[in-house]
Amino acid sequence: MLDDIDPDLIEDPHVKEIVIRLLQAIEHQHEIIELLRTENQLLKDENARLKGQHGKPNVKPNVRAVDHSSEVQRKEPKTWAKQSKKHLVAINRTCVLELNAGGLPPDIVLKGYEEYDVQDLKLECCNVRFMRAKWYSPSTGKTYLATLPSGITGHFGPGVRALALWLAYTGNMSQADIHALFTSAGLHISTGKICQLLVEGQARFHAEGADVFAAGRASSPWQNLDDTLTRVNGQNQHCYTVCNPLYSFYLTRAGKDRLSVLQVLTGGKPLTYLCNSEALAYMQEMRLSAKLRKQVAAVFPQENLLSEEEMGCALALHFPNLGKKQLKTLREGMAIAAYQAQTGISAIDLLVSDAAPQFEYLTREHALCWIHDGRHYAKLTPKLACYRKLQADFATRYWDFYKELLAYKQQPSPEEALRLREKFDSLFVPNTGYPALDDRIRKSHDYKDKLLMVLHHPEIPLHNNPAELAVRRRVRKRDVSFGPRSDDGKRAWDTFMTLSETAKKLGVSFYHYLNDRLAEINEMPSLVSIINDRAKQLQLGKSFEFG
Repeated sequence: MLDDIDPDLIEDPHVKEIVIRLLQAIEHQHEIIELLRTENQLLKDENARLKGQHGKPNVKPNVRAVDHSSEVQRKEPKTWAKQSKKHLVAINRTCVLELNAGGLPPDIVLKGYEEYDVQDLKLECCNVRFMRAKWYSPSTGKTYLATLPSGITGHFGPGVRALALWLAYTGNMSQADIHALFTSAGLHISTGKICQLLVEGQARFHAEGADVFAAGRASSPWQNLDDTLTRVNGQNQHCYTVCNPLYSFYLTRAGKDRLSVLQVLTGGKPLTYLCNSEALAYMQEMRLSAKLRKQVAAVFPQENLLSEEEMGCALALHFPNLGKKQLKTLREGMAIAAYQAQTGISAIDLLVSDAAPQFEYLTREHALCWIHDGRHYAKLTPKLACYRKLQADFATRYWDFYKELLAYKQQPSPEEALRLREKFDSLFVPNTGYPALDDRIRKSHDYKDKLLMVLHHPEIPLHNNPAELAVRRRVRKRDVSFGPRSDDGKRAWDTFMTLSETAKKLGVSFYHYLNDRLAEINEMPSLVSIINDRAKQLQLGKSFEFG
């Protein structure tokens, strides 16, 4: 019955106002009832657990779960046709097949040969026994052995090591499955040895991973950023990913706060601290008292860079009774100021992320993801039909505006930027009459500058999908292998996922790259050199050069 009520059809304004208020009250009561139902069920389950029983089983319904994806609304359907890949197949050998002429007509004539390509792989052992010449010198009392070929370290060759790394960090196989594959192929290897191959002795790759981040950070003044949970030896930590079209960098840290994110942006290096006007402005923004800010300015010499140890000593000496929250704000302000003032390696100018609070204030500019913002509208679940219509109508206008921003990225101009700003103000006006929708519109309008950052920098993406997709790789790895059990394992996860995802973006075979490095062939160019070359072609920071 309620679905038949449409306030717009009521002519009497007084009656219309009463009906609108009643519908809003009904919708509000519906939201409260749903929340109470959920909370009541949780309390029942907890009560049953305390009595040694089981709560309500978590059985998924037969109907498909609610999909909050906006892909259908924001993307045009693509036409697709299967293309031949025959020209891409490299032929290793040719086998001529002759026809058995028995029983065929006597007048048959050879018309040539018809090509039929078959792709195949062989997985077999290739064990080598090296007979090393062994000499002994009585005068020195020493034994001299012939040197092993390059790339041979230990009793497993570079092919085994490269394949193990590829299967673990790109193929996303567990150590148990890698062990099963190797032993079924005839290799005699223990699970402990596979763990060593994946974790230990990776100094060269760790160095290359750090170089990839430095090159990727320098390739554009803007970066995408996101994080996800990672358990390290059973304890919750957080994996952050920083990326752009040329690379993806992974780094796992114990905390999920602004200082942890800031350390990620420095590539894991220790933080430094600086007291300047920007640090004091941040403290004021975080509502640190004027008296305390004055004491900070007096204690810490202006423009004097402090190490972590020096910062800790100064805080213990001059602010021994400061509260935990105040200490955190003080550290954040000075660490952000030091990061933005660094001269050796330029700081990131702009981050594209979701609206998580730990991503705020770190860079001079901050762009928010339209898809994250749009997801909040999709999560609204109005009970009344008139409210569902308002939600659907606004979603249509929302994604139409998004498509206009995409068109602006292709042909930016000051006139079009001004028009889009004015249209944003006319679109995000909380006057629909649906309270939950109006509240969400109001929040989006508060993010206006961050959502419209693309009008200043057309080369940045409108969404944070690159970082989300990079994070999803860690989630898939976590689903299979749960998590690393040591700091060395955590570092290996970060390094090889960085190299694997970067190689994928650059169109480099990660397996061949691993084999090239482990066999010490070193014929393939470094990922850093490819990033540098591509960065010159793409010009990802063109708008930043002109302010």
